[in-house]
Amino acid sequence: MLTREENLRFHLVGHNEMLKNFISGHLQGFFSCSEFTVVKQPDFLLRRRYQENEIVLCVYSSLNAKDIKQMIHIRKMIRPAKVILLTQDPSFFPPAFLQTLDVDAVYSINKNICGLTETILSVLRGNKYSYAEFRVPESPLLKLTSKELEVFIFLRTGMTNKEIANVSGKAESTVKAQLKSVYKKLGINNRWAALTSPSMEVFGPN
Repeated sequence: MLTREENLRFHLVGHNEMLKNFISGHLQGFFSCSEFTVVKQPDFLLRRRYQENEIVLCVYSSLNAKDIKQMIHIRKMIRPAKVILLTQDPSFFPPAFLQTLDVDAVYSINKNICGLTETILSVLRGNKYSYAEFRVPESPLLKLTSKELEVFIFLRTGMTNKEIANVSGKAESTVKAQLKSVYKKLGINNRWAALTSPSMEVFGPN
């Protein structure tokens, strides 16, 4: 099991260069024997094999469809490295969405930066993030199964059925069938209603 004293390699990826540099500077004060790299292009992470002592910090104020697809692809390619998502307010993300990303932890960039250190140490001790602590607000979405909620979340990011199928590893016909069930349960008739109705919001305000 990894500890603070061992040499770690941190890779910070995301949109906000200033925020990534700030986080890197803070962590260097604690993990003084570690190596830090601020990555401008996420694809740079895919150029080599990763080890258990490497941690990828994905810093996103909000997530769009492109970011989601990128993160899922990165997660699959860089095992056994640890992945921590830093975003504006993790409580707006339903469990099914976080499980799809398969990250080791999620931390709010609105919280005290010192708490991030504790989160990293927890991950290094082998603790997997508890998705159960996130709750979907009272809404029609509670009627959906986890698989239906997953495809609905992807739909809300603007993905086509084909894109949803590619990202989720499902057949396009399965995606269509699941969305048909979603529309029926939510009492809506089409994709446009799912995309535009405020009551169908799953991410919360940016």
